[in-house]
Amino acid sequence: MKILIADDSFLIRERLKELLSDILKIEDFIEAENSVETIKLISETIPDIVILDIRMPGGGGLEVLKKINKKSLPIKIIVFTNYPYPQ
Repeated sequence: MKILIADDSFLIRERLKELLSDILKIEDFIEAENSVETIKLISETIPDIVILDIRMPGGGGLEVLKKINKKSLPIKIIVFTNYPYPQ
């Protein structure tokens, strides 16, 4: 299983890799720190799962999500954010 972790925080990406490595058999972790890099890596690697932060430099996770949906790729997407606002 290939997982792409898209978050602008190095610490968040590292912690997610640690947590996921303990529970899943991961073939490969792919990392991106901004929206442009995320879209490029999705097209190049076609990961099984994308863990996508809502707020990232270069357009944000919602823009990435729109572009992924247009390509109709067989990717599972998990969206999250570290912001404390309920909306």
